[in-house]
Amino acid sequence: MLLLASLAHGDEVAVIDPALPDAEAVVSRIAVGAAPWGVGVHGGTGYAATAEGLAVIDLAAGERTALVQYRHPAVRIGYGEYRPGG
Repeated sequence: MLLLASLAHGDEVAVIDPALPDAEAVVSRIAVGAAPWGVGVHGGTGYAATAEGLAVIDLAAGERTALVQYRHPAVRIGYGEYRPGG
């Protein structure tokens, strides 16, 4: 089993194998968009909420395949912003 974790001060999520020693546990990083903060997985697809929208991730390919933009996008991308309805 692998875990998915957001790297909120960048633009990536980390794929983690908890069975490996700490120094080797991050098996890959996938660019998803600015400031990812929440992640989820369903089957072979990952999802990450970013400052730009919801990133859809093909975990087998290790790449973002789509970006569902928010209805009310942020005026500027930063850290810790709040968007009503976003």
